[in-house]
Amino acid sequence: MNDDRATVERIRAAASIAEAVSSYTTIRPSGSKHSALCPLPGHKEKTASFTLDDHQGLFYCFGCGRGGDIFKFYMLMENWTFPEALEFLARKHGIPIVRREPRPGELGRGAVEQILDAVLALYRKHLDAPGNPAAAYLQKRALARDLWAPWGLGYAPAGFDTLKRALGAKFSESDLVQAGVMVKGEKGTYDRFRDRLMFAIRDATGRLVGMAGRALGDDHAKYINTAETAAFKKGDLLYGLDRARKPAAETGYLLIVEGYFDCIRLHAAGFETAVATMGTALSPAHGRLIKRSARGAVLCFDGDAAGQNAARSALKHLLPLGLEVGLVFLDPSDDPDSLIAREGAEAFGGLLEGRRDFFDYFYGVEFSTPPSRLSPVEKSRRAHILMEMLSLIPDPVLQATYVARLSEGTGIPEAALCRIMKAPPPPATETAVRAECPDAEKFFLSRYLKDNSVRQAFHGRFHSGLFEAEPLHSLAQDLEKLGVDKACDFSHIIGNSHEIPEHAAELLLLPDEEFDLEPYWRVLQLRFLRKESARIQQQIAQAPPEEVPVLLRRKSELLRAMRDLQRGDKG
Repeated sequence: MNDDRATVERIRAAASIAEAVSSYTTIRPSGSKHSALCPLPGHKEKTASFTLDDHQGLFYCFGCGRGGDIFKFYMLMENWTFPEALEFLARKHGIPIVRREPRPGELGRGAVEQILDAVLALYRKHLDAPGNPAAAYLQKRALARDLWAPWGLGYAPAGFDTLKRALGAKFSESDLVQAGVMVKGEKGTYDRFRDRLMFAIRDATGRLVGMAGRALGDDHAKYINTAETAAFKKGDLLYGLDRARKPAAETGYLLIVEGYFDCIRLHAAGFETAVATMGTALSPAHGRLIKRSARGAVLCFDGDAAGQNAARSALKHLLPLGLEVGLVFLDPSDDPDSLIAREGAEAFGGLLEGRRDFFDYFYGVEFSTPPSRLSPVEKSRRAHILMEMLSLIPDPVLQATYVARLSEGTGIPEAALCRIMKAPPPPATETAVRAECPDAEKFFLSRYLKDNSVRQAFHGRFHSGLFEAEPLHSLAQDLEKLGVDKACDFSHIIGNSHEIPEHAAELLLLPDEEFDLEPYWRVLQLRFLRKESARIQQQIAQAPPEEVPVLLRRKSELLRAMRDLQRGDKG
């Protein structure tokens, strides 16, 4: 998505942070701002510490330390990326997003989505028509009718030119081919989906990106999908993720299954973190999607050899991301859909509650025969298999814990096990923790940002060296370069970064208490001068003789400035 700065600012200006927050929690006026119980995932509180300022478009929770603008609010609430939040708000407020211009004859994503919406509406209409085989099939599988529309189920009739006849006046055959719903053959174009139960495929934000069709007749391909487009790559999508992301943020895990019906049935039964792969093995792209949505995954596969192999393969993409992985294996003749339809939600709930940690399960598989009864060669071979899994874990403490358990169970010394371990991958970059900022830096920079008289009083004395906390130092550098505009607008400084907005929001929403800032400045400036003096002293020790006099004069100036500050002077 090639969003430009003007589009971001138009959305910020159009969107109301108060309206957004009020859809999740009750907000109450508090002076010129509003306060609320924090609605952010993972923070349960009884005293309102969540503050928002609709004029500035910012929020900050003084309890959990998270804050930012309206984009960051949706990123936290819905587990969206910045582009996903931008897309949602742009659609909500009718603001077009600047994208790469399509090449001549190429459809843009907006045009593809428009076509898919029209095709889905047509297939929905055919599903609701009496006597169609898709409706009979759904009734046979006992899938309640009130689930059909919310999940975008439909019916593609058996004819070859249904779409051309129904939509040809609105869309060209070329457009329908590019959208992936028609095929261009030697004798012309024809419908890709014929006599199939249709499933709408949406991305993580809920945007329609493609379709999948299940054969109802004797077609040799049980499932086929929309042709791949810029928006539809089945190896990069998880069915139901748009619905599961928010519940997954609360529970901490996504439940991974293998079928569309499994996913729908699980949601209907109350297991709202379920998502399904689309006929592919779990991929690295799936792992990244899961990582953005939850801290863990529960894999639900068949309990046969194929299911175990699928789980082993999935671990290669999940463990390096630092994800917690649990396993649920069903009888090979069962799946979540059939189990719940036959025995009810409680039956599956019991299996989910009893899920196994990946290590516990595969230790049981590899050492179903006690280690003491295995030959040394066989015991070594099986230990190597488990150590290959453990080598994928980036957390050294967690890894060492599992190695200790393997050592205890097998009698193999930990040192020997560690020698066969592969080097662990680097930790995921998304695990950076929020930096803590000293109070003196926060108070001073907060007042400097918000109060023009303070900026005038410290004109010529404000500099980024006053701030050691990295987010505040970066923000101060931006202030030095860009300043504050006449309307005291900070959006050109805050931008759409993920780290700075959090601290900027905190600074801008700190209570406006009246106190003398001179002592704060002196503390920060004195610390800066001491560090500068120490740096100059290191340079003196390493400098060539001809440069030493200049450095000594600079150190003398710093020492004089420090004495003046300690006497309480402003200079």
